[in-house]
Amino acid sequence: MITAWGRGPRAGGGAAKRGVEPFSAVRPGYADGMAEKQEFRRGDHVSWASHSGRAYGVVKEKLTERTHVRGHAVNASEEQPQYRIRNDDSGRDVAHRPEVLRRER
Repeated sequence: MITAWGRGPRAGGGAAKRGVEPFSAVRPGYADGMAEKQEFRRGDHVSWASHSGRAYGVVKEKLTERTHVRGHAVNASEEQPQYRIRNDDSGRDVAHRPEVLRRER
């Protein structure tokens, strides 16, 4: 039998050999492994992880339909909204999903 971790139920070693449970996508405290989606409003100060550390900006609008921001397609919908944010440093608009945003004070 071949499993996601190798051949047989405990063949090979790794986590099974050490008596550790295999990785689970569901984290304790979360219903389905995803953090709860936050709601943001126009004017909210937010931050997100960028390649150079944390980036900061202000929410301009909630996007609920497919659109383009700075030439990039944004696949937003009513079920999976995204937010248009004006970056504080560059002044450019970006779009992000709510789960990557953190409300700043």
